Amino acid sequence: MGRSIVASALALVLVVAACQSATPTPSPSPSPSPTPSPTASPSPTPSSTPTPSPSPTVNPNATPTALPTGGPGAFYAVRNYEQDLLAGDYAKAWALLSKSSQSLSRWGTLAGFTKERAAFLATSGTAYNEELSPTNTLTLRQWIEGTSWQPQINVANAYLVSVKWTSITAAYAGWEIWVVNPTKTGWSLYLVR
Repeated sequence: MGRSIVASALALVLVVAACQSATPTPSPSPSPSPTPSPTASPSPTPSSTPTPSPSPTVNPNATPTALPTGGPGAFYAVRNYEQDLLAGDYAKAWALLSKSSQSLSRWGTLAGFTKERAAFLATSGTAYNEELSPTNTLTLRQWIEGTSWQPQINVANAYLVSVKWTSITAAYAGWEIWVVNPTKTGWSLYLVR
């Protein structure tokens, strides 16, 4: 028992001396395995309900995400146009059209385009089939030959895309052919049929 008192006193002297030392000594690192506590309380389990993230804000001046290039880009440019029409966003669909398509006599203005396309959609339904580089029609060069806008077409990188509105059964009445031309700012659509 005497050794225990001497050892405890010596330990106390060392602790006091260490505390008074001018150079701080690092405190011991926690042991890698926790010591079990007899009164341990269970830790809470993480909630399985995700925290909702804030809604993204839309910047009207932001540059839209570019569509893919090549055939997939041309295909999706036409699909975006048709989906914008079906969603009633005529201004967005109008913006995808080339200037020469916008100036077609049946459209001419956004108001004329909206009126004609709304009437068309009232009879066409919402189902359509889209085909990239259709083989049952003229070639790209044949469609653009002799048009006033032929010089604007990047023939090496432009595509034909056909759209067939499935509920229109009259021959060719629900069939559109688009020349889809890549530009510096994205794809531009030329309605050729």
